[in-house]
Order: sequence, then structure tokens, then C-alpha cells
Amino acid sequence: MHAVSISLGSTSTIVAVATVSATQTGIESSVPVRVIANSSGHRVTPTMAAFAENNEVLFGEDARALYARAPQVVVPYLFAFAAVANEYQRRGSGVFRNDENNDGSDDIPLDQPLTNLLQRDVEAAAKLHYKGHCPFQREDGSDILRFGFRPPHEGDDDDDGSAAKEQTLLPADEMMVMFFDHIKRHTIDGACGLVATAADSDQEKSTQSDDQEARVVLTVVVPRHLFPEAAAPDVETDSPKGANSDSAEEGGTDSDGKDTPFFRRCSSLQWVRNAVGRSHLGSVAAHISVIFADEAVLLGMDTLPCRPHQSHRMAGHHFLLPPTVVESTKPAPAWPSARVLVVDWGALGVSLTAHRLEGGCLLSEMRSRFLRASQTAPTGHNTRGKTYYLASNICGGGVAVDLALRDCLAKNFIQTQRRVLGYQSFADFPARAQRRLLMAVEEKKLALSKAAQVPVEIEALAEGVDLRDNVTFSRTRVNASLRGEWGVLDGFEKVLREYLQETPGDKDKEELINVVVLCGGMLQIPFVAQSLRQLFVQYASVTSSNRLQFSRDLVVMEAGACTTMCVEGNGDSAGSGSARVPHTVEGTGSIGAEELACVGGCLHSYHIALAVIKKREVRLGGQKEGSKNVRVGHKGATPALSWRKQRRAEEANRVWHALTRGAVDSSKEAVDSTSGELLILQRPVFLLLHSGVEELRLALSQQQGPNDSCFHLPSSVLTVLFAAHTALPARVLVPLQEGKRGPIVLYLFTEEEKQKNGDAIADGLVSLSPLTDKGLVLGGPTDGGEHKYYVVFTLRPSNAGNRGDLDGEEVGSVNGRVRISGVSTAKFMNLAVQLVRTTSEAAEPQVVMSSNLQASVMVDL
Repeated sequence: MHAVSISLGSTSTIVAVATVSATQTGIESSVPVRVIANSSGHRVTPTMAAFAENNEVLFGEDARALYARAPQVVVPYLFAFAAVANEYQRRGSGVFRNDENNDGSDDIPLDQPLTNLLQRDVEAAAKLHYKGHCPFQREDGSDILRFGFRPPHEGDDDDDGSAAKEQTLLPADEMMVMFFDHIKRHTIDGACGLVATAADSDQEKSTQSDDQEARVVLTVVVPRHLFPEAAAPDVETDSPKGANSDSAEEGGTDSDGKDTPFFRRCSSLQWVRNAVGRSHLGSVAAHISVIFADEAVLLGMDTLPCRPHQSHRMAGHHFLLPPTVVESTKPAPAWPSARVLVVDWGALGVSLTAHRLEGGCLLSEMRSRFLRASQTAPTGHNTRGKTYYLASNICGGGVAVDLALRDCLAKNFIQTQRRVLGYQSFADFPARAQRRLLMAVEEKKLALSKAAQVPVEIEALAEGVDLRDNVTFSRTRVNASLRGEWGVLDGFEKVLREYLQETPGDKDKEELINVVVLCGGMLQIPFVAQSLRQLFVQYASVTSSNRLQFSRDLVVMEAGACTTMCVEGNGDSAGSGSARVPHTVEGTGSIGAEELACVGGCLHSYHIALAVIKKREVRLGGQKEGSKNVRVGHKGATPALSWRKQRRAEEANRVWHALTRGAVDSSKEAVDSTSGELLILQRPVFLLLHSGVEELRLALSQQQGPNDSCFHLPSSVLTVLFAAHTALPARVLVPLQEGKRGPIVLYLFTEEEKQKNGDAIADGLVSLSPLTDKGLVLGGPTDGGEHKYYVVFTLRPSNAGNRGDLDGEEVGSVNGRVRISGVSTAKFMNLAVQLVRTTSEAAEPQVVMSSNLQASVMVDL
């Protein structure tokens, strides 16, 4: 089986693949993710389409090649236009912006639906970069809204042109289905060993459906800004309840009328999943997931050896999924709690997204922490006072750099050939020469990221005159223009300051940004990556009162480097941090900044594929054991799986449900509204060591009164059972000392209040509160050294329910936090303490069997 991810950008598409092997044959120490090239040998496929002769539709590089001589047949930004078309269809609204007679200079009122703003942004970028492209149109006179493109050469020669147009309009979502077929045929088939023996779609599907088992697990990565309801969940929408959304299974409004961000997200992404399912990929995919690029970037960082400096408190940790899948190797722990700012600077603009991580889980919040800025998007705030996800400042991306380089190249060409051509400005160039110049700039810009200077040569650019330029594409000149003349970096700084002002952090609640992840095609330019790295380091280095929401131990992570702010000194002097030299990913650095999201999507597919294989193995193993163990004549008997296989089945089910939540699989399981709950331990749980009994007696004797339950103990006599920010349920095994007999007395504590720098921790003391009125007494071993004993602590939510809505406030000495679409409440928990006996040769018991259980105590917290 293969794990596959397709990263769909506005301008380019990237594919990554990893081979998933059965656990019996061994698993690699790290996930073997690789970005694969298409049939042309390129790792990036343009997200473009073009109409050719005989009703043929070309995609990728074939479509891009037609732009120079026939721009009217080219459809740029195919996925972005398809997202706009789907938003109109979902809303069922007749409001459609037709820009055929509009020069694009008019400002649209900002209180209109977000879909119109999205359409204007995409169309303005297309007009700026691909002049004369095939326009985005709506089919009139139909009961069903259809948006798409029609070949410009169709219907022009007919007497009844309207009839011809109605027949030839190709919907945008159908073009995306064809684009997925193109990606499969030219990129995925060769890497995954899939066979496509015929060009006819029906024959091809029937050929591939002969396989008994699905061959791939697919994750599609999409940019968040193309889905307005997911990018701005706090903005009211004008779509009718349940419009074009049949049931809660498809992520729409459920039978109870719920309209949570989770359901709105699923509804927005469902059309992408449907398009993949209708393509040839649907017949070979065991599961199809759709995630946002800013989420996939965090997974992508988990696959890379780029980690914080070893002196950092989170060195060796991962964000969401472990990068190793070896069962014999204990995986690295996850970040217990962090706020991560993802900076995705691509071709059309920059997106800033803040995520909150708790216990290795990504939490969704009600208030949007997303901001999008581009060169062409509408700016400002709407008249209703609600903030859209569009910034009030503009910030161009790779396309803006292409246009600036094109103008510089044309200016130098005009100066050198003024006497021959007599051109005065770029507008004097023939239209085809303008397009050829732009395509040459796009190709040479990629080479400039690896070379100090790149020559440009174009034969017969204008009126038979060749262009030979050795000056324009100089890294030194381009870097100076990025900072000065073009204003690209200044635009980013303005957008960043606006984002920090729109989403203020609360230092008292420890909501400072701990990690910044840089990704996107613009980060392929070394000077841009260096400038952004220095900018965030500067923000984190200032005094605490002006730190601008960044923690003093900030980590700036990229695909090939990681900058860690190492804190020096104590107390007030700790506010000034110094950045270490970035340490680079070992090897050649084969993963680029624009490929990071695709690699993360492949890691997502990899863990789902492992769950599929484990479930399949357990099912087949159970059938084999059943044929041997079921007694003859006992019809109702069901075979009992061994505890190892039970453990594997539980692990597979947990991974499957965690990573496929919100996706519609073959079983058509309804989405449970409680599946969004996450219980997290807010304060650690400590166990008193045997050497700390005297310290406990001394602390009790120093208490001021009977109502004083708080006391201090040295940290040296305590061991942490459950750390703060641990996701529940959780289990810890503590081996019992050999030869010990008789009852066992356990003393459990939690922090009375959050410790601060300079408090009792500096003296080695911890402020504690007991979890029970007295020590827990557990029956101890009765035999000698014939067996090994373990004390198993299991912390889990109880069935008692909530103690009312506490609005996120912590109540009691220890509690969890449940987040359902950003709402926080407190819940009961219970702690099970069990004494388990195993043979002297057995390993640690991962599953507690009734035959091994010697004693048990339950405590409600």
C-alpha cells in the first residue's frame, strides 16, 4: 500500500508518496516520504488547463505551453476558480460578479458575501498575470447553477451562438476531476505501480477496479483562504440552512440544526473529496482526506530532522504525529502546549494562521486567527463591523516578483535596443513577446535561488531581435529590490503588524506564540527566508513589555533550518534572548519550503495506511484463530483475540478515528457531535517517593491551620505521573521493587497553583495539594520473587458528566478541559490504581488482563 498526498495550490500542484509495508516484514525507522516528479521530470505541476482541438483539454505543463501563442484557451488558477464555483453552488445564490465589462478598478462594497470577494481576488490575479485568459462564466437559463469555462473558438461561427455556448460550457468541478485524472496518470501511477492500460475512462476504471484491495491512502492538501467559511468562521454567512447539503454525513447542517465551525468546514471541503472520488483515484483509494495547508505544514515539520536546539525545553519533540513508526522504539513526545504561527507565503500572497496545540492535539477555536493578504485582494473592514479574513494591507507573492522582474528585464532590453526597435515602454512590446518574457522570468527565477547570477536569452523576442541579459537576474540586485524598490518585505511587515493587532494575545493566560513555521514558494528565495527569520528573532528579543506576543524562547522553523532563542540569565535578565546559528537539515535538503505541506499530508496518509493494514491483519488473524479455537457445534461462539492483537486493534481504531474525523468513508458513519471533545489535564499529578515520607510529615507539621491544604515539598522526593497538558485517557506503569511484601501506601498530589519563575521552584520546592484526604492503600504482593509486579495508574474521564459550564476556568485541584468548537468546560475524572502481576520473563503489560489483576482502587477527582 502507498500513502499519497496531493498539495493543491493556486498556481502549482505537488505530489508526495511513501510506501507502507506490513508490520511483520518490518517498518522503516522514519517515514520514507519523497516528493515525486511527473512524467516530464518536474516536481511541480502547474494547476492550469487549456482547451485544445477536437474537444481535448490539456493540463499542467501542456496547458502552460499554449499560453504564449493562444492565451484565450488557457484557464489559470484552475483550483481557485473551482473553489469559487463551488461556493456559489453551495450558497444557491444568484449573486455573481461578471467582470467581462469591468476594468477591475471599481471597489466592491465590503459587506457583500465573501464569495464575491474571493472571486474578485482570483480574477484580478489572473488578469494581472495571464492577460487574455479564458474567462470564468456562469451558465444562464438553467435551474441548476453551473460555473465554469467554455472554449472561445466554440459558438463564434454558429448562427445561434447561445445554443452552442450552453452545450460547450465545461463546469469547473468537472475540470478538477479531469485534473486529478491527469495527476494520477502522469505522476502517481509510476510511483505507486498503478496500471492505466487505456485512455478511455470507463475501460481504465474497470481495469483498475479488478484489484481486490485498494492500493493507496490519499490526503489532499488545500489552502485555507480559498474556503471563506473555514478561513473566517466567525463571519455570518448568507447561505440558507442546509443549502446543497444533504446530511450531516457530508459535513452540512445536521438534523438538529447545528452550524458549528466543524460542520461548516466539512461542508466546505466536501466538494474536493467528491471530485477525487469521481476521478480515477477514487477506484484505488482506501480513504480520502482533505486538510488545510497550515495544518499539513505542522505535520511536514514532524517528518524533518529540523528540531529546536538541544538546550531548548522542547528539543526532540514533535507537533502532532511521531516521525518514527518502529514499535520497538519509544516515539518522541509531543509538544505539551504551544501556540504556533504558520506563515505561508506563496505565489499570490501570504497567509498567517495561529494554531494551539495541547497534548499533541490540534485544537480548533471559535475565533478566527487567520489573515490573508495579496497584491489584488480587496482590503479593509466591512460596514457591519466584523473583520473579514482579508488584510487591510497588500502583500504580493511570487507572481508580484515575476511581474517586477519582467518589467526590469523589459526595461533593460528597451535601453539596449532603443535605436533598433524604438520602444518607449513595456506596452510597446507585441502581446506574444510580453507573454514569452513572463514565462522566461518564471523559469529563471527558480535558478536564481541556487545561483548568484543567471543569464537570460530569448531568441527573436520582438521583431526578430534576440534578448541577451546578464545583469537583471543578479541575486544582489534582486535582494535590494525586494527590500527597497518593490516593497515586498515592507508589505509583509505591515501585514504581520496588522495581524498581531487584530489577534492580541493574553500574556496572563500564556498565549504567547512559541513557534513560527515558515513555508511557501517565496521562502525558496534565500534572502526572503533570512529576512523573515531575523524579523521574528527581533520581535522576540525586545523587552517583555514590547515583545509583540512572541515568547522569549521563540523557535523559528523552516524546511532547511531552525533558529532557537536561547534564554540567558534569570529573572528580569531572562527577557533578552540571543539566537543561535540556524542548524540545517542533514543531507542535501531535498524538501523545499513549498513542498513542506505536501510532505505533511503524506505523513497523515502514512499513519492512516498503517491503521488500515493493522485492522486488516487483525481481521485475518482472528479468522485463522477462530477456525482453530471455536469448539465444534458451538454456533454462537466467537474467537477471542490475544491481548497483543487486541492492543493492535485498539491502536488501529484510535488512529483511524482520530485522523479520519469528518471524512465520509465507505461505512457512511454519522458524525458524532461529541467526537470533537478533547479532555486535557491542566495540572500535573505527582507521586511521593518512599524517600519523601519524612519530608511529608515535616510539611504537615508546618501547616498553619486545619483548613490549610497547601504545603511545599522538595521536587527531589516527587515523581511526575501525569504531566500537564496530557491528553486523556492516559496510563502509566510503575514497576514495584522486587521482594516487597505487604500493603502499599500511595500519596498523590497536584500543583496548588501555577509556578512562576523565582517562586518556590527556584528553591527546589513545589506548592502542592493532596488529591485524597489520606494515602491510598493497595494490597501488596504475597509471594516472593517468583513474579514481577507493576502499579498501573489510569487517568480517564468519568461518566458523571459536567459540573456546569465553567467558561474555561479551572476548578478544583486537578481537572481537564473539554473543547467543543472553542467552548471550555470542566469535567469529572477518575484515577484507577491497579496492582498487576506478570511472570518474571514477561514484558510490561500493555493490556491489563483480569487474570493478572491482584488489587484495584478507584479515586474520583
